[in-house]
Amino acid sequence: MSAHADRFRALSDRRSVRERAQTAHDLVAGAPGHDGHAWALHNARLIVQFHELHDHDDDPLDPHNMACYERFFAENVLWWQRHTGHRVLFWSSSSHTADARTRIASFPPDPAGAPSRNAGSYLREHLGARYLSLGITFGAGELATYTGAPAHQVPGPVPPLVESVLDDEAAGDYLLDLRADAPREVADWLARTTGSRLVGPRHDPRRDTEHHMTGGFSGRVVRRARPSAAGDAGPPAALNTIGGGRLPSLPSWAGPRQGAFTCPVHTASSVERDALARGGGGGSGASDLAGPLVKGPAGIRPARRRER
Repeated sequence: MSAHADRFRALSDRRSVRERAQTAHDLVAGAPGHDGHAWALHNARLIVQFHELHDHDDDPLDPHNMACYERFFAENVLWWQRHTGHRVLFWSSSSHTADARTRIASFPPDPAGAPSRNAGSYLREHLGARYLSLGITFGAGELATYTGAPAHQVPGPVPPLVESVLDDEAAGDYLLDLRADAPREVADWLARTTGSRLVGPRHDPRRDTEHHMTGGFSGRVVRRARPSAAGDAGPPAALNTIGGGRLPSLPSWAGPRQGAFTCPVHTASSVERDALARGGGGGSGASDLAGPLVKGPAGIRPARRRER
């Protein structure tokens, strides 16, 4: 794909190629309806998307045309959901899946970009509460590189990363519902602007806190204690569920620590637990999640256990 993009971007007249792609799309759109027409039309649309995405001049604040990427991510997910009626799992990093209408991503050495919308915000706009953003994060660990290079080592999080608050070895692997009612101190902390870690292909462990995103919200957060690049950890035997009223830890800079308190029973879906089993940082978006409940540890109000 990158070779095709590089070849197209090297053309002196990209506009005419882009216009021909749009003309082909319009011809398909005008063809008589038949079985497979919607699929053919969408494939023609994908070709148009490719040329729209790569027909741009470098912008220091958006060098990869991510604003276009985000719109197309959402457009294609919505197309699939509407034409199949299926529940959809949109698997990507939290920078794409969170409900982030004013997202700012920082990937050193590039300067932080201007506030921009992401795919998750478009999906929330079109699907409403049926779209659930699931943020996936971790403490310290290693991530596979998929290039044959040694595993990427990620240090333990420190302030001001939100992971430094969520990092609690005593809680183990857990699912935190941020939508539940919470005491005022916790609600005030959740309302603050903070950065969540982004681990991309150029992540520098020595500048871990500088690789982050602000302006996004996930309704639930899955935290894996220590992911392994070998992928041999497997799914947890039990996924601890924590209501929005209890954060694993709240240091002095974040506000007073809160103990466990009665919160709504949380449904941890098989989709969420499978996502947790993958480990690593990232996120997913899905709608109408439902599935078996799992048990939490002593001291944290558990959800009732329900078998399939």
